[in-house]
Amino acid sequence: MCIVRTPDFRHIQVDSRQISIRRPFTEPFLKLALVGVVCVFAANHTSHADESSMMNTFSPSRRCFIRKLMATSASLSISPLVPWGASAASVAYEPWKPGMLDVHHISTGCGNSTLILCPDGTTMMVDAGAIYVPLEYTIAPKPDNSRRPGEWLARYAMRHLRAADCKEIDYFVLTHFHADHMGEVTPELPRSRYGDYHLTGVSDVAEILPIRRFIDRNYPSYDYPLPLNDAHQTNYIRFIQEQVRRGASAQRIQVGSSKQISLLRNPEAYPSFSVRNLGANGEVWSGTSDTTKHQFPDLTSLSRNDYPTENMCSLALRLSYGQFDYYTGGDLSNSTDYAMRPGAILKLQSRRLPDRSRSRSRSRSSTIMAMPTRMDRALSGRSVPRCFSSWRGTQSTRP
Repeated sequence: MCIVRTPDFRHIQVDSRQISIRRPFTEPFLKLALVGVVCVFAANHTSHADESSMMNTFSPSRRCFIRKLMATSASLSISPLVPWGASAASVAYEPWKPGMLDVHHISTGCGNSTLILCPDGTTMMVDAGAIYVPLEYTIAPKPDNSRRPGEWLARYAMRHLRAADCKEIDYFVLTHFHADHMGEVTPELPRSRYGDYHLTGVSDVAEILPIRRFIDRNYPSYDYPLPLNDAHQTNYIRFIQEQVRRGASAQRIQVGSSKQISLLRNPEAYPSFSVRNLGANGEVWSGTSDTTKHQFPDLTSLSRNDYPTENMCSLALRLSYGQFDYYTGGDLSNSTDYAMRPGAILKLQSRRLPDRSRSRSRSRSSTIMAMPTRMDRALSGRSVPRCFSSWRGTQSTRP
């Protein structure tokens, strides 16, 4: 099973028997994304004169699935919109258990963070952002501002890790060194009881919930393309150094590897699970074995004004479990077709580097859309995955 959490605690739950939308989509673009799946399907079968002739080309079980998908998407497209941030009563949902994959998109309104519970109970957090000064892309703190964002992230993670009988995070992956992914530093923030660094973002999480392994794009030198020297970056470096001193491990991402992040508790039971390191710092997985390609120009051929930006250097991962794929890539620019073309983004960026006005990030990576894209792939002439064998829409609200 997979629970994909979206902003405002909406989520899609998937297992081998059903897809449940536990709350109606409340944003127009999310509704349209699902309706678009059906549109893509129809566009790929325009040679059929009508629905009945189109459906006759599929097996009975697949015809049933497609009709349910169309009906559900239609109901979602006309369901009344709920304002962003609207509150609703709590509802229970099935807790994690062995064999399930939970992906939680945690919205504090102040940065990015994703909590992942793997099928054998291995735990991972991707990013732990904390912005304290409102920006154009932030919203009011969630649930409120009585605690710092990192504290809320840790408390949320602790609550959901109980189902796996786990009291620590096995992997923390930092996509890149921006405050909305790692934690902003302001003078009034408290200092850690463990070392000379402020508590914010990921350091706030680690103060409450132990983290055993850290992976980022540039450990231990932190000098590509230039040395990190912003306050939140130097705070992170001191934090990592102290964590390593106290027994945690820290590694630079090994682009192309599918072994650096792996199941730790019972990997033999879930051979279809893997995490592929797709790219970082202009290096990208080639798609074959663990080999990579370097797409950025050599820095010696560029002026400093044309160096790749921090967003461009973001690391990217693809998590696979059976026929389900999940992509996350920090703030990489442009599009990778949701990891179906992992090298495309870095190729585009390397061509644009000399033009500063065009090399800026134009769009943020969208992880939740990986699921509709996977459905789109399944419905466009390929076999329908078993996890999409039936469809059931149900009401749900914030847990």
